[in-house]
Amino acid sequence: MGNIISINGQRGPLIAIGGGTACGKSKAREYACTMHKAYGARFSDHLRSVARKQGRPTDKKTLQAIWLEEREKYGFDHFLPAFMCERLKQYLGMPMIVEGLRMPHDVQMLRSFAKRNGAAFGFIYIDASKEDRFNWNNKRRHERQKLPWTIDKFEESEGHDCESRLAEICKLADVCIQNEPSVPLRVFVEKVSSEMKRYM
Repeated sequence: MGNIISINGQRGPLIAIGGGTACGKSKAREYACTMHKAYGARFSDHLRSVARKQGRPTDKKTLQAIWLEEREKYGFDHFLPAFMCERLKQYLGMPMIVEGLRMPHDVQMLRSFAKRNGAAFGFIYIDASKEDRFNWNNKRRHERQKLPWTIDKFEESEGHDCESRLAEICKLADVCIQNEPSVPLRVFVEKVSSEMKRYM
């Protein structure tokens, strides 16, 4: 478990959320941002911005391809947390909730950023079984009027380089929350939001 950085009343806090595809990260962030009047952002926002500028779609496969291209362009894996830290500088006076961490350096760079700026930092990892995430992913695709994925396509996406180190960042979490189909969505997001109160 990571150490919790002392709160400075003038800054932050900065709370990060990680986890696999369709684990519930976005729902948790959206609810918590409303409850805590926080600024919210996703690591994938930069990739979506690049896709739109290039006139490309913003589906998962395209964003993963752009991740590889951007890594080649900048020459290092940690370009996404570098962009995120730069973006967060203007929001240090309010709570900040960021989702989509997938690499150990994502956690380390945000933790260091918070420390340098006198903000509390907490990292919450949301875990869920592959079967549940596969089903939730297809439910989300149905809601967006997209064709469902086969399990083979889901596993291919899970095997991408940018998804390969989730088990490592789980070990860096200050708290790990299990998301299960038996738990109503409202109860799940309230639980995540409640965990964030310790940093507020």
